[in-house]
Amino acid sequence: MTSHAIEIRDLTFSYEALGFELTIPHLSIPQGKHVAIVGPSGCGKTTLAYLISGIHVPSGGNVDIGEHSVTDMTDEARRNFRISHIGFIFQEFELLEYLRVEENIVLPYLVNASLGLDKAVYERARSLAESVGIGDKLHRYPGELSQGEKQRLAICRALITDPCIIMADEPTGNLDAGNTDAILELIRNQARRRDATFVMITHEHSLLDRFDHVIDLAKNGGRDTV
Repeated sequence: MTSHAIEIRDLTFSYEALGFELTIPHLSIPQGKHVAIVGPSGCGKTTLAYLISGIHVPSGGNVDIGEHSVTDMTDEARRNFRISHIGFIFQEFELLEYLRVEENIVLPYLVNASLGLDKAVYERARSLAESVGIGDKLHRYPGELSQGEKQRLAICRALITDPCIIMADEPTGNLDAGNTDAILELIRNQARRRDATFVMITHEHSLLDRFDHVIDLAKNGGRDTV
């Protein structure tokens, strides 16, 4: 299997209008590691996740995933690479309200022609939905779901492609303690099965002992090797 280790060097990114700047001199995450990113609000946790995933493009430096330079890709290539290889669980869910639950889960296959949508994909979607407790809601629309159900739907969509990297921005923020444990274990088990890298942004310090490594952006200034 091709390595999908994450390697960042001399990365800079800024929102000049907001006076925000993120600098990551060096960050290395080997494939298969489970890493938590912590730090106070506004320190750049979500921005870093977006930069790794190619949603944002840095103003300087490099983001490499395995042999692929995310930084040097065209916008289209970066988008297709992300959809095919990175499962991103967004904090605000980013669901399409006009699609039913099942369609939202298989969305990566609907927007990327290089992925083949077939019966097996729909079977996997149903299996994922059952595993997170929304198997009976496949034909509903997101507006008919609770916040916790929307979070579970977003998790299913991130896992449907069997990604090599799972990025999660506060994926348990809308769940109670019992469901938090169950959902976190589901994601970790999916990552282990695929030898996928799991990177999670969290404010819940009680969860940190579940991870191989913790990156605190407020302390290490983005200098880290996992």
